[in-house]
Amino acid sequence: MRGRVWQADQMLATGRAHLLSLACARLGLPAHQGRGDDALPGELLARAAGSLAGSLEPAVLWRSLAVLCELLVEEARALDETLAARLAPVLGELATARPRD
Repeated sequence: MRGRVWQADQMLATGRAHLLSLACARLGLPAHQGRGDDALPGELLARAAGSLAGSLEPAVLWRSLAVLCELLVEEARALDETLAARLAPVLGELATARPRD
């Protein structure tokens, strides 16, 4: 983050939008501009809500990133187990990294 909390928040929002679009595409829902998001399974939406920061505090942003990374791995797993196995360590490392702010 390096003190760029607004950029971090924007990146989380963009990542979450991509995650939901991927889930929509996988489930045959409209994936463009959030059109199918509300039709996604409630469990997925509830978990994705955990990636909403709601604060610009670095610890909250990092928690949101960890949730988003976990969901991205799960979405990849739903499509391709081999891809998920490759992504999991990288996203896991990203989710637990805490560079100097």
